[in-house]
Amino acid sequence: MVLKVQKGNLALIFKNCMETQNRCILGLELVPMTGHTAQMVVATYELKMTGLHKRLGHVLHDITTKTAKFYGWNVTGMPEDSESCELAKAQ
Repeated sequence: MVLKVQKGNLALIFKNCMETQNRCILGLELVPMTGHTAQMVVATYELKMTGLHKRLGHVLHDITTKTAKFYGWNVTGMPEDSESCELAKAQ
């Protein structure tokens, strides 16, 4: 049994079947990207400073900027504190 889920040009194919008593459980194999491949993928995207700040776990804006520079990411926009950061500063 094979199950294919597709949206646009992206498709997930579930073809690993583990038999159970009554049916089977379908799964897929995820192969992690190597550092170089991941870097190539990220380099094609434009990241917004506020979104990157959130993705990195609400680190200081200076650290966000240095991280982006280290990895060669194209970051646009100005840093803005999120609501979570404002609440943390208020405590």
